[in-house]
Formats: sequence, structure tokens, C-alpha cells
Amino acid sequence: VAVTGVQTCALPICNLYQPQAVPAPSGVATLGQERQRERSTELYLKDHAQWAGGWHAWLGLRAMQLKREQTLSTSLETGRTDQRITTPWLALGHEVAAHTMAHIAWGEGVEVPPLRLSTPTARIADNGANLPASKSRQWELGLQGETEWGQWGLHAFAMRRPEVNVLPHPTLPYTYNAAADGSSRYHGMVARIHRSWQAYSLDASWMWLDARREGSAIGSINGQSPVNVPAHAVRIGQAYRWPVLQGLTARLDLIEDGPRLVDT
Repeated sequence: VAVTGVQTCALPICNLYQPQAVPAPSGVATLGQERQRERSTELYLKDHAQWAGGWHAWLGLRAMQLKREQTLSTSLETGRTDQRITTPWLALGHEVAAHTMAHIAWGEGVEVPPLRLSTPTARIADNGANLPASKSRQWELGLQGETEWGQWGLHAFAMRRPEVNVLPHPTLPYTYNAAADGSSRYHGMVARIHRSWQAYSLDASWMWLDARREGSAIGSINGQSPVNVPAHAVRIGQAYRWPVLQGLTARLDLIEDGPRLVDT
């Protein structure tokens, strides 16, 4: 591993800040190529109803059969999952003014856990291949409308997602388990606008997010932000459709994300 301004460490395991050789633990698994097969079959149904007085209702249902198989080329262990998951969602909306609608929605989603590989310093039993998919749940309250100059929307949401973490194995040294480990809860708001005029269009959005880990077996994780989740985000996109060549569009996007936790 080479680090600018610090001498090169030739051994496979080093401390990047003070390049002193660290002895490798015994019983380390050799990294191998991941072999993965995944197949899903889905049936999706949805319906929309409208009543007098500007009331609307939406209802959806997704039934999925998920089959996964994973192993490493250096291991005889093979993990398989075969499960059926049904996730509903529903929403109720009301036209509170001309071209303006308020809505409340609830739904479930399918969260497929990430596959885990063994690392140079530790081995993860079964590589997490036996972890089943689970469900996330979300509430949303929103107001959106359309005017002469464009469309706009304001949404507040709350979501809870199950989490997977790598935990020490209770008996085997240098071995870990990829297991379900609590959840992450999200509270946030999103504001967006869209405007088009002649060959130009503008999309802008702002998101504020408060996310926290809960119920982890590792106490120091609880209360922290989930990995790779920004505290806020701003998106501004501008597009121009060239009239001389149909289908050609030039686009400029400006993106600013708030601080986020990085898992090293």
C-alpha cells in the first residue's frame, strides 16, 4: 500500500498513518471470486378511485418471489434463500384548491440485504447469503400543485428500514456473522419545483433529512447517522433542447450534499 508522503509498506497489512508491519492473524480466509445468482418473479396490481368533492384513492399490491444463491470460489459454503414477500401501499388525496392536491400515503418496500465478502483480516461466515429480504415502511404527507409558471411540491416523510451489520462470531476467532442488526429511522422533508419555457427547463429540489440508527447490538452505533446518508441535499438541473436537432438535449446539474458518515 503506497501513501503519498509516507514510505511504502510492502506487507499485505499495514497501518496507513504509521507504516509499521502488522502481523496477519492466523486462520485468515483467502479472498475469492463471488458467485451469485438471483431471480425474482413479481406480480403487481394497482387501482385508482375518484369520488365527488375532489377525493382520490390509490391502492397497490406487489407479490414477489425471490431466489438467491451465493458462494465464494474459495469456499464450499453456499447460501440460499427462497422467499415470498407481499408489499401493499395506499394513498388518499384531496383537491384542496384548483390544481392543488394534498395527500397522505403509506407503503411497504422490499429491502434485500447486501452480500458480504470475506476480508483480508477476517472471515464472514456464510458471507451473509442466508439473510432473508425484509420490509421497510414509509409514511408520507404532501402538498403539490401546478400554476402557469410550472409545478411545485412539498412533502414530509417518515421511514424505517431494517439494517444488516457484521458482528463478531460468538465462538470462532477472526470470524464474523452478517446478521440483522436493528434498523434506521428517517424523518425528512423535500421541496421541489419544475418550470419549462420554450426550449429551456429547470428542476430544483431541496431535502432535509434526520436519520438515526436504532436497536443495534453495537451500542456505539445507536444514535449515529446511517452510513452514506447526507443530512441535506440540493439539486438544480437545467436543460436545453436544441431545436436544430430533434432529440438532442444539453443538461447541466449542480449537486450539493451535506455531511455523511463513511464506513472505513
